[in-house]
Amino acid sequence: MTQERTQRRARIALAVMAVAVGLGVLGGGVWAAQFPLRALPYALGVAGTPGTYVSRHCATELLRNRKAEDVCTGTFTATDGSLVDRSVTLHAPGRDAATVGRPVGMRRTSRGSYVRPGPGEVGLDLGGLFALLGYTLLLLGGVFRFLGLLCTGPDESATPASRRWNARARPLLRVGAAGGFLGLAAAFVGVVYSLVSG
Repeated sequence: MTQERTQRRARIALAVMAVAVGLGVLGGGVWAAQFPLRALPYALGVAGTPGTYVSRHCATELLRNRKAEDVCTGTFTATDGSLVDRSVTLHAPGRDAATVGRPVGMRRTSRGSYVRPGPGEVGLDLGGLFALLGYTLLLLGGVFRFLGLLCTGPDESATPASRRWNARARPLLRVGAAGGFLGLAAAFVGVVYSLVSG
C-alpha cells in the first residue's frame, strides 16, 4: 500500500512537471512566433516606408564563428522624398544590395531597420512561423503522450486516463508534424528564391 501511494505521488509530481513544461513550450512557441510576424508585413510590402537603398561601400567581415559576411553601408531614400538616411548599414544584404551604386527596393520599419520586400523574404518569414508553431505543437503532443504513459496501469495496461491523454496527443503530433514540414518547405522556397533573385 505504501509503495502504491509513493508511485501515485511520483506520477502526480511528474504529471505536474509535464503540464508545466507543456505550458512553457506553448508559451515559448507563441512568443517566438512574433518575430517572423513582425517582419512579414514589411516583406509583403504593406507596411513601412517604401524607398530605395544604394550601397556606397561593401566589405566582407569575418565573424566570431569564422564565417564571412558582407556588410554594406549606403543611403536609403524614401519614395516620397520625406526621408533620406545616409548611414544605413546592412549585414548580409544579398547580391543586389551588395552591388555598389545599384538601387534596390527596401522598406524602412518602424524600428529603423530595413527589410527587402519580395517573395523570398515572405517565404523565409512564413517558413519560420510555420516551423515554430509546428515544432511547438510537436513538443506539446509529446508532453501529452508522456502524460498518457504516466497514466498506464502497474502492468503497463491502458487505463481510461492514458487513453484520454493519448487521444489528445495524436492530433497535436499530426498537426505539429505537418506544420514543421510546411515550415521547412516555405523556408526552403524562400532561400532558393533569395539565392536566384540575388
